[in-house]
Amino acid sequence: MSEHCLVTKRTSAACGLIAAAALAVVWWRLGGWLINPVNYTTTAAPRARDVVWMIGPAAAVLAGAGLLWRGGQAARIALVPLLMLVALAGLAWAGVAPVFLPFALLVIAAGWCLDSLRLPTGAARSLLDRAAPAILVLAIVAATAWHALAQENFWRHFMLGYADFGFFTTELEHCLPWSQAADRFADTRMGYHCIPFFYVLVPLYAIFRSPTFLMVIGPLALNLAALAFYDLAQRRSGSRIVGLLVGLAWLALPSISRLPYANTYGFQSIYLAVPWLAFMLDCGLTGRWRWAHLCLLAALLCEETVCGVALGWGLYLLLFTPRRRDAAIIIAVALGYLALTTQVIIPHFATAQTYTRVQLFGDLSASAIVHRLTRSRDWLYLLALTAPLLVWIVRAPRLLLVAAPPLALVLILQNPDWLNLKYWHQSSALPALFAAAVVGATQQSRDRKGAENEHERPRSSLATSAALGLLVATLLAHQALGYSPITRAYALQRQSGALAAEDPRLAVVRHLRESIPHNRTILATERLAAHFTDYRAVYAGHAPHPTDVVLIDTRDTWDTSGLAQRVPELLADDACRFYGESAGIQVLDCADPTVRAEPFVKPR
Repeated sequence: MSEHCLVTKRTSAACGLIAAAALAVVWWRLGGWLINPVNYTTTAAPRARDVVWMIGPAAAVLAGAGLLWRGGQAARIALVPLLMLVALAGLAWAGVAPVFLPFALLVIAAGWCLDSLRLPTGAARSLLDRAAPAILVLAIVAATAWHALAQENFWRHFMLGYADFGFFTTELEHCLPWSQAADRFADTRMGYHCIPFFYVLVPLYAIFRSPTFLMVIGPLALNLAALAFYDLAQRRSGSRIVGLLVGLAWLALPSISRLPYANTYGFQSIYLAVPWLAFMLDCGLTGRWRWAHLCLLAALLCEETVCGVALGWGLYLLLFTPRRRDAAIIIAVALGYLALTTQVIIPHFATAQTYTRVQLFGDLSASAIVHRLTRSRDWLYLLALTAPLLVWIVRAPRLLLVAAPPLALVLILQNPDWLNLKYWHQSSALPALFAAAVVGATQQSRDRKGAENEHERPRSSLATSAALGLLVATLLAHQALGYSPITRAYALQRQSGALAAEDPRLAVVRHLRESIPHNRTILATERLAAHFTDYRAVYAGHAPHPTDVVLIDTRDTWDTSGLAQRVPELLADDACRFYGESAGIQVLDCADPTVRAEPFVKPR
């Protein structure tokens, strides 16, 4: 290796490290800001000293750029984000640009700078290489356990609604032959989405019959995709360490940490498709086509909305690979299955006898679609999704075609509040976006000339730098937008102490569950209904016919059914009796007097 080349590499590494250190200082100073993942605003407008903190470290690096400018293209690229950061910080302070933009650029710049490094190899890395698979499995288990416990804590504090977590739990209950369910499939989930794969969970639920079952299954399904991306990165780079860094980066994606709770909605059937889509991309991009097709088939059976990804995958194969026959079959199957499910299967089970999900789009005229695609919220949403991946996505832009159909549908949703990381609509697109980043991060190691030269770094060292940058970028985005013990959102919640003490309503619910026979039907407010999913029938807010018991949580601000205001109307019926109120929970026994069982004990 020539002396000039060695100096260039050292100088590039120095630039990357200095720039990354400057960005770390900026992030440490501004990490106290809380970004709202729904509308991408901050808790406070930037102040002059905040802008100084944004510009100061960047200016210090730029001042010494002249000494390092001969470091080559990598050195110059490492400094470009800092120039952009200076400009955006000033615009945000002036109110011209959203404050979220400098934050997004910090994430992009951090990955960009670390990507310019060339990490050495050694014996220590050899030990880590052997332990990489075990470390990733432990990380998946830890992340799943934490999110399951977090959801259970929300549930115990009446912060998890009957929709949709309760809907899916009740569906599993109705599938058990020995359950005392009434009108088992009068309002089945198959009337909203075609989810045959969901019913594979019934035997497991029969063994672990608990409301916490889906609290575990949801994050587990999302996190298992990390194994697919570990395999993809490891196969492309030849390094298990690269696979480990990539797998950890998937776990750190902000949206992945937000989806298990889903803004009080909880589990969604589309989560079951995420690992299948990840393994489809892994197998397809590494030439294992039979397995790729089987994984795609399994994903389609999870929910009909996966047809968008199937269509994108078919177009990708058609335009950019020689497997055009497979592409044509996939496209035909995707379109045919979408038509079959939305026009025949789902309307057959739906009470409205139509595919109601299309109502989420509202007006689908050309002018309405153009208006929605030009909303600022759309672009901020895309930036939030791609900021930690953007440096590497641009190296493999063709794979964006796979994510394009589902993302296009999300962007034209009528309600702009759906365009945020908390909701599940982007679930099927996330594996394609992340796969593009993985391919981009390992593309450099595949295409680098002279990699076989004994004087050159091993190809895995180049991919390791990129994978490290990917992990750091996702961690920074996670800290600002995600939800876990290392995030600002969780820190504020912990400081408030709102979830530390037991909610007094929980003791009332326990007493009611001990007192009310399980063969009763229950009408309850939204959050309260989620605690009675194993009863004969439970309805949230509205019921198609009179129920035996009515439970009203007067503190439930998420319930919009107006059930609390209907108490006088319910008591006007001679069959309905008011039993009492405790901790804000009102209890009414409305069973038919001729068949009324022994009255349950009044709530304490």
